[in-house]
Amino acid sequence: AGDYSSVFPGVRITGDLPHDFFYDATFVWQSGTYGADDVEAWGAHGQFGKKFPELPFKPCPSVEYSYATGDEDPKDGVRETFEGVFGARDRMYGRMNLFNWSNLKDLQFNLDVDPLKTVHVKAEFHRFWLDEAKDGWSLNPKLYRDKTGMSGDEVGDEFDIVITWKPDELLPRQYGEIELQAGYSHFWPGGFTDKIADNCDANWYFSQLTYSLKF
Repeated sequence: AGDYSSVFPGVRITGDLPHDFFYDATFVWQSGTYGADDVEAWGAHGQFGKKFPELPFKPCPSVEYSYATGDEDPKDGVRETFEGVFGARDRMYGRMNLFNWSNLKDLQFNLDVDPLKTVHVKAEFHRFWLDEAKDGWSLNPKLYRDKTGMSGDEVGDEFDIVITWKPDELLPRQYGEIELQAGYSHFWPGGFTDKIADNCDANWYFSQLTYSLKF
């Protein structure tokens, strides 16, 4: 009970390196008050990869890691659960929106390819853990939580693939731009999910058509 207020100072650095390497790093600190508790939490994200523009399909492998603190002891007067900011749920931690940037460890491997000039394919593989086994899974932290920590911290794995096609030949550029997207994701539950939520795999599909007008 009580008021909640917090601030999120942060920094992001991104850029290119020699030999077609690239990087992206973000760090955010959260501080404030949550009822009678002080808020001390943080989140970070990093990406490192390399482009191969000279190879067929122009492959671009990369690795990412997302981290957000969880609360080890809710009774110690310090709230350490990072709340997550920016509102981007699937930008860094899976297309299925099963996670927020909160009490999270996410190791991610990516592969981007361009099989055709107008077609882009991105595949991702994620492995998810809780930062603190006694804190909740951000999908529903009140329901999916083991206060004893005995259920472990392995939430599961996720595979995502998204295909983007911009068929310039279907519409002259002076009339706008069409973009077609389709994707598929699969989630394998880990030990924590088996015990606290569900032991069934999950699948997700989507398709999208975007038409951009030009004036």
